Amino acid sequence: MSDLDDLIGSLQSDLQKSGSGPTQEGKSCPVCTRVVLGRRVDALGDSYHEECFKCNTCAKILGTTEFYHEGKTPFCDECFRTSRLTKCADCDEWITGKYLEAMNQKYHPEHFRCVTCKGGFVDNSFFPKNNRAYCAKCINSA
Repeated sequence: MSDLDDLIGSLQSDLQKSGSGPTQEGKSCPVCTRVVLGRRVDALGDSYHEECFKCNTCAKILGTTEFYHEGKTPFCDECFRTSRLTKCADCDEWITGKYLEAMNQKYHPEHFRCVTCKGGFVDNSFFPKNNRAYCAKCINSA
């Protein structure tokens, strides 16, 4: 091995330790396939050039901002919410966990209540009228 090879190896090692050099073993960016040197984003099990790590939907550069992903596909917050989530028919907030579906609409479990008395439904029984849910006590006055 020549002195030049030793010097290059040493410099690459120093750059890698500082987080500014080639990724482990000179990995290439999975987007552009060029070796990742300089500033990088380590995400989803790979290293990307900052300018290559983008939202899959709108192409916004994610850099080091918070992001969502499905598998190895990254999304910005806005695109993930609008394309992957739905809003509660009662409160109009994003549903990120469990939900109930009734009358072709989705609800947070705690928001699917009688529109008149705001009570829950006995045995999960509700009475739809004009696309609104009523309990057995309130349906007659609706």
